[in-house]
Amino acid sequence: MSVHANRLADLRTHMQGNGIDAVLVRSTDEYLNEYVPAEKSRRVFITGFSGSMGDALITQDTAMLFVDGRYALQARQEAPHFDVRVMTLSQSIESGWLSVLDQALALKDRSLAVEFDRIPVSLFEDIQEVATSKSLSLVNSSDVFSPFWQQICPTDNHLDGNKIWPLDISLAGESTHEKFTRTQLFFEESGLDAFVIVPLDEIAWLANLRGNDFPFQSTFASRAVALPNHLIIGTTKEHIANTQSIQGISFVENVQLIEGAQKHFPNKRFRVGLDPNQTPELVRRQLSAMDAEIVSIQSPFRSMKAIKNENELLHMRESFAKADNVVHQTQHWLCKQIEAQTPVTEADVDNFVRAQFKKSGTIELSFRPICASGKNGAVIHYGTPDSKTPIKPGTLFLLDTGGLYAGGYATDLTRTFFVGPKTHKPTPEQKRLFTLTLKGSIAGMSARFPKGSVGMQLDAIVRDPIWRAGYNYEHGTGHGVGINVHEFPPRIGPGNTTPIEVGHVFSIEPGIYLPGFGGIRIENLCTVVEDPDNNNFLRVLPLTFAPFDSRLIESTLLTRHEKEFLVYFKRCFLLSQTHLPPLPPVLG
Repeated sequence: MSVHANRLADLRTHMQGNGIDAVLVRSTDEYLNEYVPAEKSRRVFITGFSGSMGDALITQDTAMLFVDGRYALQARQEAPHFDVRVMTLSQSIESGWLSVLDQALALKDRSLAVEFDRIPVSLFEDIQEVATSKSLSLVNSSDVFSPFWQQICPTDNHLDGNKIWPLDISLAGESTHEKFTRTQLFFEESGLDAFVIVPLDEIAWLANLRGNDFPFQSTFASRAVALPNHLIIGTTKEHIANTQSIQGISFVENVQLIEGAQKHFPNKRFRVGLDPNQTPELVRRQLSAMDAEIVSIQSPFRSMKAIKNENELLHMRESFAKADNVVHQTQHWLCKQIEAQTPVTEADVDNFVRAQFKKSGTIELSFRPICASGKNGAVIHYGTPDSKTPIKPGTLFLLDTGGLYAGGYATDLTRTFFVGPKTHKPTPEQKRLFTLTLKGSIAGMSARFPKGSVGMQLDAIVRDPIWRAGYNYEHGTGHGVGINVHEFPPRIGPGNTTPIEVGHVFSIEPGIYLPGFGGIRIENLCTVVEDPDNNNFLRVLPLTFAPFDSRLIESTLLTRHEKEFLVYFKRCFLLSQTHLPPLPPVLG
């Protein structure tokens, strides 16, 4: 038996000894982070699957792993002892295991252990609804399995040497006080005394602070309570000791956070808001235990954070330009190595791109690089670069990278390029599939759409050239980018009904993935601006300009507009990094 099969067996023994019929193991941590270090991830420990998203549902008879389309191949490779269920573009991972709870626990009077600290309130209510209809008892798995988790997956909360630092107002563009001024109407209309903030990027954004407690983020371990004109941050003793006084912000130890906020209202019942989609059930229960009046309401800070001001956009553009150069340098280096017949592996490219990001001034990567050669490109989030097999001339290489610079905003860029000396030419099929993907990318980056348009409409614009050729891709077209590489809003994907607004920064990343052939993805970051020619419309403005591999472009497949766009795109790569680029040519 493999190590993960043994761990699964040990978990089932522990379940049986505690009268637990099923366990739900989430991919997140207690901060609902997307990226959790493998050594601290319960799900990775049990399943072996190392992707950023995916939940496991385990009973004595079944072991199911639910993932989205990005991880279909990877999950099956890494978790062979699990029944991998791949969700379609219209399904969420959570909807997958919710739909089979009644089948997995067919008999009544069964018990289901869930992680109260890793389940948002809204999702916990969905679980409760199923539990009530099936007479399931819900148990906090942290209570039942604490000794087990500590034994097999210890959590080290010691953050010695980690730091918090203030963000200069020239980068933030707005002080914490000014941000609070914009939320006065929210507090007045909701009648709230306070609002609990859990997402780490919201806390970092509101406080104009950055930290290095977590991989692939510029955030720090914390919870926060926003009062109408004051922010209370609960964090570690080490951070409190090393953080200077900041006007409008006070720091307390995490365990004192709620009590500290309640002291501001000693003569009445504490009325506190929380976002049910972003707050763990455990936090809600802690508030209930204090007899607080809880109001479920969407965070006002989430939408504020998503709309970038001029200072933020300028800093992000400067960061994106540095990342453009890193990708361009890496592409040039790899092709030179291959031309010189120097053996190079995917791991060598991974090491090179990491070193280039460090030289360019990053404080951290914004995600683990994807360095996929040939058929490995078909694994959408390929994360295990080969250190033994030399990259073959004549193959396609998919490079997906990102970094975090001084302002703590993420970059994210993907280029697919041809690897080979000048004597090698791409095959007609390589050129055709690349150009089809490029056509989708251009459609998104030059899009014009009416105000009020939503994510799924821009998604369809990007997919149209690829659909017409009979292909599709099993991931969204784009995601918001900010302090975290994935933020919401916006989201560009099927079924998404959130409006795209001026100041949103997001990716446009169509792809074509064929097992045995490999994968092609082209990803650029963009924002949205007012259409200067029509007050009722908005325009997409590209912000990343790393060159496309011209060897892979089949010009006969391009329209006149697409060719004009490529001329514009090449010119923008040469522009000064201190100015936002001009608008691209619009189809007309």
